[in-house]
Amino acid sequence: MKKITAIVLVAILVVSLAACSGGSQSSSTPAATAFSTEGTAATTSAGEAQNPAAQTEKVTIRLATINAGVMTASTLYAQEHGYFDEAGLALDIIPFNTGSEMFEAIPSGEWDITLIGASITTAIAGYDIKIIGQVNWDDYAVECYVRPDSEIAQAGQGHIDGFPDIYGTPEMWKGKTIITPAASTAHNMVVRTLNAMGLTENDVNIVGMDIATGLTAFKSGQGDMLAVWFPSSYASRADGYVAASSCYAVNMHLPFYVACTEDFYENHADLAQKFMEVTFRGLAESEANPEETTEYYYEFCVEAGSSLDYDNVLDFITIKAETNPSLNLDQQLAKFTVGADGSSAAIEEINEVFDFYIAQGRFTEEDKTKTEDSISASILQAIKDAQ
Repeated sequence: MKKITAIVLVAILVVSLAACSGGSQSSSTPAATAFSTEGTAATTSAGEAQNPAAQTEKVTIRLATINAGVMTASTLYAQEHGYFDEAGLALDIIPFNTGSEMFEAIPSGEWDITLIGASITTAIAGYDIKIIGQVNWDDYAVECYVRPDSEIAQAGQGHIDGFPDIYGTPEMWKGKTIITPAASTAHNMVVRTLNAMGLTENDVNIVGMDIATGLTAFKSGQGDMLAVWFPSSYASRADGYVAASSCYAVNMHLPFYVACTEDFYENHADLAQKFMEVTFRGLAESEANPEETTEYYYEFCVEAGSSLDYDNVLDFITIKAETNPSLNLDQQLAKFTVGADGSSAAIEEINEVFDFYIAQGRFTEEDKTKTEDSISASILQAIKDAQ
């Protein structure tokens, strides 16, 4: 695997803990220095050149990231197999500490394209951004845990009509103290779970804590439940905690979108199309080869100083590939193309996220009206037309 500068690896993994957070809060911590692959040859994991032509100068795309999740794994797969080199592209990967920080860099033109989750709402509300497609899903990454000796775990699943994967009954959930990062995707999942049981946030006690603090608190006996995302979620499984609910359990989809700045969309649509074509190729092949993908991703994590358990990573990537695969081109076109009613599945999906943040006081209804103009299916259609 290509050796990536350690400072970049560490920065990307550190900010992964902020990847599921939304809203408009900003961080003052600067991003780490980006690295560039421009002018290098595509190599195998053994370091042998795959394509001499790849040594010629390539066009650089500045890829902003705040996540080292599944979409990062597929990007690593495509990079390891030289697919970006074959397309004449060099990736300049620029890590940011939060979604808000990344979006604040749009006006100064610091990056071109990104792979992003729920925090895309921040960009829609206040910046010139265009969502042009989707990479994969993160439904299995976010879970709500209870201790194995809790009444909820002991009750098992199957008590909630329409939601057979939720543990326990509404009466058991009432009054529970749930630790989770406030106004995050995990918080949203908890709200969806409560709603599925006919409950609201008023029926429980939500305690907002960041991931690290929440894990420590829960392990020390505080709280009744802990809602977190990967890799902390799968580490919690390894500790013996029981996933009482999850995004998957409440039919809550968590897409990772491909988004670019308005300037890149308007002036470099051809490069956006190339990036998407390579990304889709990497996604399809990485999902078909979960063990190889895990090797790349795990090595990436180890080099960054992470203590992730290899088997947890393999399980996560395998489950994602088998039960929650990425959308193919036709499915993406169906999702992103605006219908006669002026809406699309993608617009409705993002507006559901907006509804949660509006309820949390993070955004307004006016912010939500910007969603339609921030989504385009034109790059997807260009890929389809070129086939």
